[in-house]
Formats: sequence, structure tokens, C-alpha cells
Amino acid sequence: MCNAFSAIITKDGRVIWQAGKDSHDELLEMAKIKDDTTDGDIIKFAKIEITPDKGYLFPEDKWTLKVDENTTPRWLTKKKKDLCWIEFDKWKEQVYPGINITEARNPVNPLKLGKQIPTTKDIELLKKWDSLWASLRASLGAYATGMVNTTKYFPDVQPLWILWHRGFLPSFDGETWRLHSGEKAEIVWEGKL
Repeated sequence: MCNAFSAIITKDGRVIWQAGKDSHDELLEMAKIKDDTTDGDIIKFAKIEITPDKGYLFPEDKWTLKVDENTTPRWLTKKKKDLCWIEFDKWKEQVYPGINITEARNPVNPLKLGKQIPTTKDIELLKKWDSLWASLRASLGAYATGMVNTTKYFPDVQPLWILWHRGFLPSFDGETWRLHSGEKAEIVWEGKL
């Protein structure tokens, strides 16, 4: 299984990777490299993974490089592995700026923000979430039956994020939407959208 920073390093020292692509097979296909031998003397590439020791939410901590092969090519020296580390740093520069690490480490619990009373703006956000939720349900349903390409991006969930940070937890029973708030998750609004 491919994880975190996945790359292919070639015998001539080229490191192939793309943010968002964790599959070595996709990287090989992208680079038009044929995976046709396991002989350590003639293999042209190595599959590399660099994964966090403590977890993805701690990018500043130690990471470990691993060769994801049954046979490690004899040409894969420390110098070539160092090339992978250089590219890994570039990967981190692309991936981590888009992640709010502080919040990911300390997620907001909307039910701990105290009971809130929804405003008209909150109900508008819930309507936007309803629309996105319907699209997401349809996409997930289609994916589950094999009809959607797995690389398709799912809709933006910002309305849910805003409601969450305002102290509301939406629920939907198939007919009625509800906004819950406070430590007892009291229903503070319900209706059809």
C-alpha cells in the first residue's frame, strides 16, 4: 500500500512524484516506465515511500524513507536516497500550506461552544450544505457502485465548516434538517429546505 510521499527514483537519479498521487503504478505509468523485472542488477527504478513516524499532523517530526520493493536495486545508494529527501521537502512545501495543522490537532467540537441560536445566515449556510450534501450523497452512491472515477473531487464543504465553528451540528433524517447546539446537542432549529 502506498502512503504519504510516494516516489519513483530511476537508476540515473531522476525522482518522479506528484502531490496527490500515492500510487507507484500511476507514477510509473505517468513516467512511461515499464515494471518488468525484479533483478537487483538490472531494475531501472525503485519505489520509495517517506512516511511520518508520529503521524501526518506532525510534519516537523521525524519521517522514515522506505524502499517499497521486494528487491532493493544495488545502485540505490545513500546519495540517490538523498535525492528523494530533497524532493520530499518540495512535496511538503506543496502539501502542508493547505492544511491548518493547529486546528487539525485541536478540532473544534461544536457542542462544546455553548448553546447557540441560529440566524438567517446560519439557515442559508444549512441550505448550501443541503445542496452539497445531496451532491455528495449521489457521488458516493455512484462511486460505491463503480460508476464514478475515484479521482473526481467532492464538493466544497465550507458551509458545514462555518456552521460547525459557529456551534451547530447539522443532522438530516432524509426529510427534515436539524441544527443541534450546546453540550446536550439540543435541537435549536428544524425544518425542510
